[in-house]
Amino acid sequence: MFKQEEEKFNTSLSLSYKLILIMLVISLVPLAISAYLNISGSGGALEEANFNQLNAIKTIKANQIENFFAERKGDISVLSGTPIVKESFKNFDRVYQNQAIENSIYNVFLNRFNSYFSTYVEEYGY
Repeated sequence: MFKQEEEKFNTSLSLSYKLILIMLVISLVPLAISAYLNISGSGGALEEANFNQLNAIKTIKANQIENFFAERKGDISVLSGTPIVKESFKNFDRVYQNQAIENSIYNVFLNRFNSYFSTYVEEYGY
């Protein structure tokens, strides 16, 4: 009698282990599939986020470059409209058109206007 009870206990014990193992496998398979889908989906989402970030940086840099050159164009427009610049171009043009004029006249004009342009270059970092 004791042997029969022991066999029942062993049989029922192994059956309970089998049931636990089957339930464990049944619950782990969907979990593994879900984990795989989440990992593969998150890789695409991370790639898209990085791409969007790079596009934003590209747009910001493009705007910075455009603003820089727009400011330089504004500087040139203001500078070209000043009376001293107009006068300097007229004088230098006359010196270059009349090749018989000596170098000393050119140097006089250069010394006269050089300080103005040097100050401008230093002030604006050109």
